[in-house]
Amino acid sequence: MVSDSIGIDGNAAQSPEQKLRLYAIIAGVIVILAVVSFLFVPSGSAGTASRCNSLILLQGRYNCIEAAAIYSHNSTMCGLLPQSYNDYCYFNIAENTSNVYLCGKINDTLLSGQCYMYMANYTKDAGICSMMNTSDASKCRYGLAVETKNYTLCTGVAGATGKSQCNDTIKLDEALSTANSSYCSEMQNNNNTTATESILQNSSFWSYPRLGINVSQLFEFMAFYNQSIGGRDTCYVSIAYESSNTAYCSDIANQNFSALCINNVKSAAKYSNSTNSSINMTQLFETCSGTPDQIAQCRYAYMSIDAMKTDNLSMCKSIPQNYSVTCFYYLAKKYNSTMYCGYIKNATLNQACVGDVAGIYPSTNVSG
Repeated sequence: MVSDSIGIDGNAAQSPEQKLRLYAIIAGVIVILAVVSFLFVPSGSAGTASRCNSLILLQGRYNCIEAAAIYSHNSTMCGLLPQSYNDYCYFNIAENTSNVYLCGKINDTLLSGQCYMYMANYTKDAGICSMMNTSDASKCRYGLAVETKNYTLCTGVAGATGKSQCNDTIKLDEALSTANSSYCSEMQNNNNTTATESILQNSSFWSYPRLGINVSQLFEFMAFYNQSIGGRDTCYVSIAYESSNTAYCSDIANQNFSALCINNVKSAAKYSNSTNSSINMTQLFETCSGTPDQIAQCRYAYMSIDAMKTDNLSMCKSIPQNYSVTCFYYLAKKYNSTMYCGYIKNATLNQACVGDVAGIYPSTNVSG
């Protein structure tokens, strides 16, 4: 019988694998004890950095100093690190202590701007915007103006167009939150689709679930016929949808948009009051009126809403391409699947749908 090998201390000799495992455990315990000792060093202690510097690996040394600085809120220690580390060190301490002046110590322009933007949003102090470069300062004031509904801050937004969009964004939010169309009448933009999309993107518009799908359907139709969409008209149609009241549609300046508003608000209201078992498409189609194009758009709107409500992909496919984008887009968003975007033939809208589902683009890019 072969006996087990015995070490000189009388214990069984360890294999190389066992020794390696033991060394790893010992090393791990040493690291844990070192970190714990650093965490309990008094704030500002000069001994902390020297202990971290005793670590052999540079990566571990820098991580140690950064962790100790953030834990103790000691920004002086950030200065002991190379720039690639101290920028984030300053950012974290600024965030944790609300010390805006630390943002100025960050060398990376983008990260410094993010630091100032965070502090401005957190404190609602527009004065912080002035510490940023001109472009970022303008965005900062725009965002704070909308969030706090402070029209005065819009005067600090760059350019006449920027100031106008800032004011219009607040007006739209006020109109939606109060269902008061008088705010719509005060909006300046009513002939620039690009400006309208910017206003929607910066407002609370997309937080109203019914609006995103229904208004996008109208945008899709208007874009197909190369007609511009104004912010004021969009405000009226949004309130019409939210209140299911077609009276607001009559305030829309663009006659085609007004007729579409009336038909679609009616269709949405009638459909929402129907159950899946009692839907009579023929009766719903009879409520559509206007020009042949408007009647067709109204009917396709009913079909699209039905398809979205019942998750009927086949019905989406039966709708002509220039009316069906929103239908496919809705299913793509609902199931978080870009497969449905593949049915959108327009290359630009297809890419926008894929990007939005993947979390790359804002929803407004899919409206057509």
